[in-house]
Amino acid sequence: MLDFEETAAFLRSEAEDLVDRTGLIALLGEYGRPHLSGSYRTNLMTWRDLDIYLELDVPDVERFLELGYRIGKILRPRRLSFTDHLHFPSTEVLAGLYWGIKTDELSKGGWKIDLWGVTPEVCAERLEHSAALERRLTPQLRSAILRIKREVCSLPSYRDTITSQDVYDAALAGADSSAAFWDYISRR
Repeated sequence: MLDFEETAAFLRSEAEDLVDRTGLIALLGEYGRPHLSGSYRTNLMTWRDLDIYLELDVPDVERFLELGYRIGKILRPRRLSFTDHLHFPSTEVLAGLYWGIKTDELSKGGWKIDLWGVTPEVCAERLEHSAALERRLTPQLRSAILRIKREVCSLPSYRDTITSQDVYDAALAGADSSAAFWDYISRR
């Protein structure tokens, strides 16, 4: 079994291969400015989950829907779902257009890709959020985050009531094990 750092590096390489091999980044570049972000950017990947912000000067629902059709053609995903968090009350804190993409079941090596079409202002804020975490990462903090994420990312509550941000916040507050993480979560 790969250690935490090796797993993160392997998944990052696999993500790069996916976007290069399929031409996804080139396609996104026809619509806006794509930014690979999240755990890819911070090199904290523990599972096949890729966050992409597509910086759009003017978010356009029709054009974003067209993009989804084209993504479907190149990725042939198992699931491709659209949500308009820009024009309708949002359950997300992020205002934007969203494509949730699942290339296949994770157990079969599939990828979950979150593609957000956002304004330059929202994009800058989200990229700075990742950069701020990146600046704070020490080898010890990175190791704690990877260890905790690897343990909690397979739980049914992950992505529902527990997120990567919870892991980052707990580790930044000093949690260095899953027991310390759960203690942090119970006190928040």
